[in-house]
Amino acid sequence: VDRIVDLLDRLIRHANTVISDRNDQEHRHERQRMGTTLVMAVVPPPVEPAHELYIAHVGDSRIYWITQHGCHQVTLDDDLASREVRLGYTLYRGALQHRAAGALVQALGMSESSLLHPTVGRLILDEDGIVLLCSDGLSDGDRVEHHWQSKLLPILEGKLDLATATAELVELANTLNGHDNVTIGLIHYQVKPQKATLKPLTQLFHPIIQGDRPVKESVQNSMKTQLVTVGAPEDHKDLKSNPNSQPQTVSISRLLVGIASLITILFVLGGAILYLFEPSWRRSPTLQNSPAIPVQPSPSPSPINP
Repeated sequence: VDRIVDLLDRLIRHANTVISDRNDQEHRHERQRMGTTLVMAVVPPPVEPAHELYIAHVGDSRIYWITQHGCHQVTLDDDLASREVRLGYTLYRGALQHRAAGALVQALGMSESSLLHPTVGRLILDEDGIVLLCSDGLSDGDRVEHHWQSKLLPILEGKLDLATATAELVELANTLNGHDNVTIGLIHYQVKPQKATLKPLTQLFHPIIQGDRPVKESVQNSMKTQLVTVGAPEDHKDLKSNPNSQPQTVSISRLLVGIASLITILFVLGGAILYLFEPSWRRSPTLQNSPAIPVQPSPSPSPINP
């Protein structure tokens, strides 16, 4: 990645030097100097599909990435408004109100290469889309944002080819933005999904299925834990001298039985300790004799005289 980015940066600076030297030879100064904006997109030749695009720009020419889900401006103009926003002086909406908002702060050929700061980066392409490279003759007035659905989206739908779409965009720019020249480039990028490779089951379960050995025997052998006794160096010599000797093996089932027995013993001991040291477990609560409450007979009602 760094090698390609560095290469593009050096190429841009070389082009700037050629134009700047021509201006110096013709004794051009300030606004008389020739200059141009630059936008470029490079697809590196990968060994395998990398789904990436290297982009670079100087000035206010732009790159757009159009997909089925929207239109995205990838580059940021090298003009006065964008510089004020980058430095944190104002918001972009407020910067556009300045009368010199669209004035370029850098372009090819206007100064020596040591003062040039091209923007070079990498764009990851993860879905089918269109890369639009254009000068401000098309992008001025937000023409791309307003017309991408009718002029570019049909390419992704297979209803329009690149040559026809390019001609229509040039005509649109000359009609609506006839005050400036226009340059347009289109790239239709299609992502090819990689086929998933499935491994055979014999490779996935290689520890279990080995050659012609029965599966049951392999599973039983794989579920045993081997315990090798490490002793004096003489023991190692005996093991090396007798290759037919087998290490002692302990079944996992026996190990589980031992663990279960240990847990049961600990549980019984814990219950006995609680019974000995907790009085509330040994004594049952007794009812205290409460004083008897005398029962008073209710008075009988007086007879009613007629």
